[in-house]
Amino acid sequence: ANLVTAILVEDCLNSSQMDDKMEKEHRRRLLDSLVPQFQRAFQLIDQDEDGQVEMNEFLNYPLNEVDELDQIAKHLRPEVIAELYDVLDEDDSGYISEGEFLEGMM
Repeated sequence: ANLVTAILVEDCLNSSQMDDKMEKEHRRRLLDSLVPQFQRAFQLIDQDEDGQVEMNEFLNYPLNEVDELDQIAKHLRPEVIAELYDVLDEDDSGYISEGEFLEGMM
């Protein structure tokens, strides 16, 4: 009976580990699929095309009105950006570069 229990427990643990791996892989693929949308969002927000955006550019751009960005617009609401801006601005320049933006969003 102990051997059967041990085998069942080991099988459950292995199954759980596989579920965790599958979940991580699913999340990675989902994030990878969103990168082009985050890149496009940055390009739209960076209207002067200088490769960096200020907080007011983020706050004033209506991302929720861009159909192609529907999957990420909810994550880039003005109140979210206002909270995350200082975290995204890794070099404390007062601007967010595309690299800072993409790295921070992933």
